[in-house]
Amino acid sequence: MDKDTLIIGRKSESDIVIKDPAVSGFHAKVQRVGDKTVVADNGSTNGVHVKGKRVQQHVVRNNDTVVIGEHSLKFVITGEANARPGTVRTSPAAEGPGQKKEPSPEALAKARQKLQEQRRAAARVKQKAGQPAPTTPAKQAGGAAPSGDGVLIVSGGANDGQRISLAEPLNTIGEAGVQVAAVSKRPSGHFIIHVDGGKDRDRVPLVNGEHIGFKARRLEVGDRVEVAGIEMEYTLV
Repeated sequence: MDKDTLIIGRKSESDIVIKDPAVSGFHAKVQRVGDKTVVADNGSTNGVHVKGKRVQQHVVRNNDTVVIGEHSLKFVITGEANARPGTVRTSPAAEGPGQKKEPSPEALAKARQKLQEQRRAAARVKQKAGQPAPTTPAKQAGGAAPSGDGVLIVSGGANDGQRISLAEPLNTIGEAGVQVAAVSKRPSGHFIIHVDGGKDRDRVPLVNGEHIGFKARRLEVGDRVEVAGIEMEYTLV
């Protein structure tokens, strides 16, 4: 470190810039406190994680790895491992099979706008009385890549039965300012990831009643998804 405080974030004004939609503009800061180095969450959406746990601040030790968004930062302390004082090395966090780099903030913004347009259009269309419930295809065996286009079918409420197409490379669901998630279409299937929890930054989507955390999760046919209080079922058509 060449100064007492370094800012890590997505914005170009940060000292360490990480171009990752899961990273906030000014996500975290690294500070010298006496003879110690401390990394602290700077009010980010997705948090700072050390050894799998979200932390508000952490006293850095030599070779500690801190995860911010989809990237891992390795800290090397002064005089150890022949490193310069406060050296920070960044690398993408490990990804599961078939995972890709998440889309850019611009792509997320366009997808959110498209979602809002779809929701407004759907609100103007009355559901037909007595419409039969859609059939659900059987789950793919052995984790094979699914065939067909994915959809989310709304369960309950005024939009009961509404279908949300997942045919685009990136599709957002939820409600801006409350909770937003993104579903990306990949060769190996559809993956859901947390985007924004609104006022509650720790609020993440539910799949089959379980929090998905802050990493992408592959959807299986029949999965029950809940975002912004809206329950949906994932299927293929």
